[in-house]
Amino acid sequence: MSCLPTFYIEKHYSYVSEHLFGLCCSFENYAQYIINDSTLVESVIIDIGSNDGTGLNFFKTAAYKILGIDPAVEIVQQANKRALRLYVSFLS
Repeated sequence: MSCLPTFYIEKHYSYVSEHLFGLCCSFENYAQYIINDSTLVESVIIDIGSNDGTGLNFFKTAAYKILGIDPAVEIVQQANKRALRLYVSFLS
């Protein structure tokens, strides 16, 4: 019997954040809000469920340290090829 919750997400799926223009704009606006109104200069920005790292990329561009966690193996591998720091894991 599995202990995983019923909302478990498959490790192999094709949804990629960077292909959704509205979502990218929201991520960019959110990142700018945090960057402009924050004292997190020396902090690490962590994104749980980071998908392809689209949201984290805006923080990386602003020279923040970043860390992403997502269960989708292929998507994380693609993000890491773009020099984003993502790990394959499922948090429950």
